[in-house]
Amino acid sequence: MGEAERSTPRPAAIVGRTTISVNGRWTSLRGRTVTYRQLLRIVFPDREGQTPLAGATISYRHPVDQSLSGLLAPGDAIPLADGLLVNVNATYAS
Repeated sequence: MGEAERSTPRPAAIVGRTTISVNGRWTSLRGRTVTYRQLLRIVFPDREGQTPLAGATISYRHPVDQSLSGLLAPGDAIPLADGLLVNVNATYAS
């Protein structure tokens, strides 16, 4: 199964917003950058204001611009680009 089959359909473009895929769900954001913390809030909205996750790995890549790929660490920000693919995986301490 490819990424297209795991993802929700991409919505129509919205003026003034950049559309990115976060864990297979398309999200439209304003601004020029997105931060590590913002991405965590998108994926885990119920954890807002609680103790931070024990760890989270955030990887990103753009299907066309190969220079726009890598890993985010706490405090990092990346430029927004339409079609950016982001994966967020949490690690919980046991």
